[in-house]
Amino acid sequence: MVGVSPVPVYAIGGESTLSDYIVSRYRATRIGGVDRYQTNKNVIEKFYNGAKEFYITSGDDLVYALVASPLAKNAPVVLVSNKSDKSILSGASKVTAIGISDKSIIEQCLDAVKK
Repeated sequence: MVGVSPVPVYAIGGESTLSDYIVSRYRATRIGGVDRYQTNKNVIEKFYNGAKEFYITSGDDLVYALVASPLAKNAPVVLVSNKSDKSILSGASKVTAIGISDKSIIEQCLDAVKK
């Protein structure tokens, strides 16, 4: 893997979870954030720019993200919590919730869709 890669290499994770050594060793472009929610948003902005359908799931219990992934197929899976930035959902035409029992989080997501 060392050398020139025929395709872009991305390292997903901030500096606290993925060392600079790994990123530079594989000549990768880092996509990260201050926490998992911002990293998730940055990944979606990079690879799903313009998406209108989203699956939302708890960022606190990541097993739901694993469940949502095959269901989402080519739609992004958004990690959410009470305090997370939900602006990525703005203008969405469809949002499907997986494993979120907190009604206030769902309401926050629906409010973000309307913005």
